[in-house]
Amino acid sequence: RNEQTWPPPFDPNFNPIPRAMKQRMDAGQEVSNLMQGFCFYGPPESAIAAGRLALEKHETSRYNQDAGTPELRAALNEFMRREHGIEGYDVQVTAGCNQAFANVVAAVMDEGSEAVIFSPVYFNHVMALQLGGAKIVTVPCGPDLTPDPATVPFTDKTRMVVVITPCNPTGAVVSGETLKALAEACRARNVWLVIDYTYLFFTYDGVVQDVVSGDNVILLFSFSKAFGMPGFRVGWIGYPAARKELALALGKVQDCVVISASIMSQNVALGALQAGAPWVKERLKDLEANREAVWAAISSAPRVSAKRTAGAFYFFVKLPEGAAGDVEVAEWLVKEHGVAVVAGTVFGCPGHLRVCYGNLPPDRMRAAAARLGQALLAVST
Repeated sequence: RNEQTWPPPFDPNFNPIPRAMKQRMDAGQEVSNLMQGFCFYGPPESAIAAGRLALEKHETSRYNQDAGTPELRAALNEFMRREHGIEGYDVQVTAGCNQAFANVVAAVMDEGSEAVIFSPVYFNHVMALQLGGAKIVTVPCGPDLTPDPATVPFTDKTRMVVVITPCNPTGAVVSGETLKALAEACRARNVWLVIDYTYLFFTYDGVVQDVVSGDNVILLFSFSKAFGMPGFRVGWIGYPAARKELALALGKVQDCVVISASIMSQNVALGALQAGAPWVKERLKDLEANREAVWAAISSAPRVSAKRTAGAFYFFVKLPEGAAGDVEVAEWLVKEHGVAVVAGTVFGCPGHLRVCYGNLPPDRMRAAAARLGQALLAVST
């Protein structure tokens, strides 16, 4: 059992990388952002058209149902049924997947109750749990960077186990077998399994992400990454419809915090669903090229190590023994090589760097990867 907290990653006194980026850009020098997790492309035309049409409707400026517009909720239920065979679930639409997770924390956690998360952690999950007064128990992932169900330290205070797959920050894909084992272990102890599927569409090398459901399984999804629309802030919670106590709690949280996700944004999301998975898969061709360029840069440095994971759009790089600290290296990368990455410390893993290959088009990513490769080679010597 390992109970930890981390300084807020947006504190400029803790995280000097954004400050170094600003200084370099103010001096007229380029900075390639391999730091923030988003895709370089924008929404599908069907989403933009739906947004334009919504602007002309009076209802767009009015309140709607807290849990989401009936049209979008019906479409999301159909998506879960058609694409993943999920039946018997209901939906709450949220202002992004981070709000979805925060809603779940507020709905199911009590002061001092325990949440199990796997390291490397996602810092927004950590902060949401801290805000909810939860006791955070971190468990290291196995050598393949995925959770081992046998290592979960259940107690009578455990209320939820949280998994992100494909994983931020490692890109690891958790198998359906592992997810089912976690769900069964949680069910036997009346514990919620919360699975964050923000990166559901992003898999490579023939790998497919399994989606697991059950009467104790809460699913979180996002439009931000796959459909190129993070600024519209739309995510959703899929939860067992029979769990009326959960629906009531989620509804209370939603009404107190945001009432509903933006009606305008929900219309854009509905338009994005019309484009659907085929549109996203077409975009993955460019991300695959980015992935190859960044992997070539990482693998060219002899003393730097990383696993070639098959999901999301991240590689989690381990710095060599004897190198400077990860925050120091990340700052140096910006100042000397014009490449911004995230220090592993904010994920609870000092000595690592998270490199994102989603947020630049292929030509710019190739140039950034070349500079990254030169920098990692220097770190290795």
